[in-house]
Amino acid sequence: MGTFMTTPHRRSRRQEKAGAAALEGSVTPGSGSGIVKNDVRSPADGREYPVSCEFKTTGDIQFRLKLDDLVLAARNAIADGRMPLFGVEYTNARGGSSWRYIIQEESDYLEMAARIRELEAKIRELTPPHLREK
Repeated sequence: MGTFMTTPHRRSRRQEKAGAAALEGSVTPGSGSGIVKNDVRSPADGREYPVSCEFKTTGDIQFRLKLDDLVLAARNAIADGRMPLFGVEYTNARGGSSWRYIIQEESDYLEMAARIRELEAKIRELTPPHLREK
């Protein structure tokens, strides 16, 4: 007998698969119910910011975001040596469109933004003067 999967479960699986592709990671087996938690994790293969992301999806135009969910996802990611992310997707909202958002701790965002500025400065430094934007 086949496994019955409800519409929310199908939406969730699609979201996890799409999130894994976008984050260049893989879906956690059992949707994080085993030793490794959260839904998707990127490999820590020398990446500066490997991530672990918990995803939630809704067919409504609103989603109740709870601090406990954010904290649990963050704890799971940090225990796994990864930066925590929290993804929310609104499916079939506002005329059938999907809207996807990633929520990140402010300190992680600021760290990444500072690193981007450092890399941009390094690129400017290494770019020959005649090739620099004016």
